[in-house]
Amino acid sequence: MIYDFKFGEKWLSEDGLAVVASVPDREIAQRDFSLVEIPGHDGSDCVDNGCYKNVVFSREIGLVAKNGARASEKAEQLIRRFAYLYGYRDFEENSREGFVTKAVLTNFPSVISSLRTLRRATLEFSRLPYWYLKTGLELTVFSGSVTLINPLPTNAKPRFVFKLNPSGGTVRATLTVNGVAVLSNKLINCDSTHDILEIDSEREQAFVRSAGGEILRFIDMSFPVLPTGESTIAASGANITETGVAPRWREL
Repeated sequence: MIYDFKFGEKWLSEDGLAVVASVPDREIAQRDFSLVEIPGHDGSDCVDNGCYKNVVFSREIGLVAKNGARASEKAEQLIRRFAYLYGYRDFEENSREGFVTKAVLTNFPSVISSLRTLRRATLEFSRLPYWYLKTGLELTVFSGSVTLINPLPTNAKPRFVFKLNPSGGTVRATLTVNGVAVLSNKLINCDSTHDILEIDSEREQAFVRSAGGEILRFIDMSFPVLPTGESTIAASGANITETGVAPRWREL
């Protein structure tokens, strides 16, 4: 298999512009920890900060000029593609089929120079620690309860969505995960019949937003995780028209 990667909407090879110059190693995120010196004691204490660091990695690419196209034209076409890919974008590899992460290109100015002069470049990225199973990013709509099975060895931090149809400007919502109450008949204020309650365990944010995405108010609550194996999620409430969950199955 020839290695290929997708940054943004297109695979590197999709337009026949470039190929990967060498097959990369697989990078794994490192745990974020601090070493603390304690006066009067030998050695240092290791303090776990409870998260993983971004992964810094690179990919070497070379231009391919076919069908009479000049290498300079290919270089400009590829530069224009990368110019619009600022910030975090989806990143996939054909060697990790079915998974996606988010990455940002950090050395675009030097890529421009290298492509124009050498017809090859080293792309430097920084990506989020986890790879996500793409099917786990899709919203599963359910009524009453649903049982999900985490196929990966890492716990997941899900996203919940409640479509609201308030009566008198309020709704009440109940949400339990594996028997533990996340929301317990909680009273939530709404502005319209198109408002949405969103609970994001990964970002530790819960808020009511409009259908257009404007955040109207934040909700104070705890945030559940889904362990490996089976989890049961139950939701109910007055004036809630639809409930959904995106489990976000993930691994390093």
